[in-house]
Amino acid sequence: MKFFIEHCRSRKFAEKTGMTWWNIRDGWPVISDSVVDYYGRRKLAYDYIKRAQQDAQLAMETGLWNFDAKAGYVHFLRMMLDAQKPDGRVPCILPCTEKFGYGWGSGPAWDAALFEIPWQVYRFYGDDALAREAYGAMKRYLAFIDGKAREDGLVEYGLGDWCAPEGAAKAPTRLTDSAYVYEFNRRTAFWAERFGEPAVAAACRERRYAEGVV
Repeated sequence: MKFFIEHCRSRKFAEKTGMTWWNIRDGWPVISDSVVDYYGRRKLAYDYIKRAQQDAQLAMETGLWNFDAKAGYVHFLRMMLDAQKPDGRVPCILPCTEKFGYGWGSGPAWDAALFEIPWQVYRFYGDDALAREAYGAMKRYLAFIDGKAREDGLVEYGLGDWCAPEGAAKAPTRLTDSAYVYEFNRRTAFWAERFGEPAVAAACRERRYAEGVV
């Protein structure tokens, strides 16, 4: 498993390459190449695959620092910009279709790539061109997610912390969502100041949040 993962990664910018795990769990009590058996027991390869293929957004700093993966992240963000709806929504997975990806599995914890990728590219390379490209999309998304806020200022929309460590309590969606949206506004305020829109920066900083979120 490790060999095939690293082999595919070494060719990740080739024209035709990719990796999909077809046999995750056995449908029958047999000996096979699945990583979870029929009874739900995880085999030795499971934890390695889980670590190796964790969410790219969460591992972005490692990817930029160790693999100079800027081009891959730029490509992913541009797919996200292309997929954004006029009302500001973005899909939870890319590529997506009209019926698969919007609404059911989204939420700030998943949509954060729209803000995280330009931010980390700027941190690592000192390049704000990607942020300029995504700035309008960020503002549209904030307008969309503001419409999801509750009366108390908290946001509770989408999957949230759906993959908590085994045995750990799952964080309430309203906590993780609200924290993410706070950070989205903080970063957008930074870009607004940098790009000459102080009124937008002030609006981001003045948005009301429920007491105790920040």
